[in-house]
Amino acid sequence: MLEKRVFKEDDIYQDYSITKRKDGRLFARIQVEYDTEKRKYIYKNIYGTNELDVKVKVREFIEGQISGQDERRAYDELLTTDMEKWLYNEKYGTIKAGSFDRVEQIYQNQIKGHIEGIKTKNMTAADCKNILQINLSRGYSYSTLLKVYRVLKEFFSARVSDGSITVNPMNTVKPYTKDFVLAHQQGVREDREKAIKKKNSGADLTEEEEALAFSKLRMQDKTEIRFLSDDEIERMREVAYDGYMLEWTTKNGKQAKSGPYFLKQAKYFIFILNTGLRKGEAVALKYSDIDFDKKTMTIHNNITTAKKRDKNGRATGGIRSVKGTTKTKGSETTIPINSTAIEILKEMLKEEPAGYNGYIANEGGQPLSESALRKRFDNLLRQAHIQHCGMHSLRHTFASKLFEITNGNSKLVSELIRHSSVSFTDDIYIHLKEKYKEQTVANFSI
Repeated sequence: MLEKRVFKEDDIYQDYSITKRKDGRLFARIQVEYDTEKRKYIYKNIYGTNELDVKVKVREFIEGQISGQDERRAYDELLTTDMEKWLYNEKYGTIKAGSFDRVEQIYQNQIKGHIEGIKTKNMTAADCKNILQINLSRGYSYSTLLKVYRVLKEFFSARVSDGSITVNPMNTVKPYTKDFVLAHQQGVREDREKAIKKKNSGADLTEEEEALAFSKLRMQDKTEIRFLSDDEIERMREVAYDGYMLEWTTKNGKQAKSGPYFLKQAKYFIFILNTGLRKGEAVALKYSDIDFDKKTMTIHNNITTAKKRDKNGRATGGIRSVKGTTKTKGSETTIPINSTAIEILKEMLKEEPAGYNGYIANEGGQPLSESALRKRFDNLLRQAHIQHCGMHSLRHTFASKLFEITNGNSKLVSELIRHSSVSFTDDIYIHLKEKYKEQTVANFSI
């Protein structure tokens, strides 16, 4: 991050050191910026043919900088208007469609309501901290708070770069740590439970207690990752392969049933369970991406959903499927897959037209949307009598089985689930890593 130096009138009359170059030219070095990341000053050299020439040019340069600062101080844009200009005129089109949706959502839901009437030039570090504090107090998750922090910092950085303001007010604001947010959320939950008990007892509530008692805690971090049990996996497999029965009681009081009924491409979710595919990757995968002989799978693309927008980036209503690159650089690769996954696809391919080589999750050859695939998964859970969970639970379950079979080898697990780094894998599955570490020590002796 570069911080521009704020010049003052006194700087014009300072005696700057003038140095002579080997070619005979003279110059003075003027500090103009500070690199906060590298912790070093950045200078501009002012050249002249003699000392007087250098001094005159230095004075003209500093006067010009002061004049520019005065123009920036006159910047009079409302922050809400300014942030929306930045969103739709500068940010839109520079990041993936789904990512832009999330940035816009953060602005609309977590920032806009707290900056009404404030001008960009008047925004302070205290104001920025207040936005984070309000969202923290409302129970928003660590990931949401981090997004708020990043959006604010990037916006003000853009305004410093274009000269609208001289200092980024976010430079002195630090993001909350995950542990701090989780501890705070636990405290809010406990206070809320106390307020609800007090309300149910008929006692008078304070204004704060009343707000808590009737509140819904928002978007809290999930402290536990959902894994499917062996029994749940077996029930899912049974419905996918053998179908499900419908049972009911007739008017005469007799039990009746019909079936079996088969869900469309339900076996694909067993394939995902055996490969750890992300949802967007599962939508984009084609039969042509599978080498049946070598038992490998190549992940090329990712299909996600995003809002429909006009040419100016404004949402027009509805959603669309967006084909893009994989989530992480390491995701676009060829990986080995097991025999179960290969056999599943061979069985599914028999149900497709002869010579079909297109999308695996399809309707009439066209790829399903993320939401359509999710609905099919929800239906499979319902028929298998499994508590509702997200499709990402299949990937988490795949990872847990890898930890089990590799005895906690997080490096190998990270490679097979295509995380950007081993540390990222350890951070997500730290409880699994610790479990196998304890087992290793317990079984080890000299």
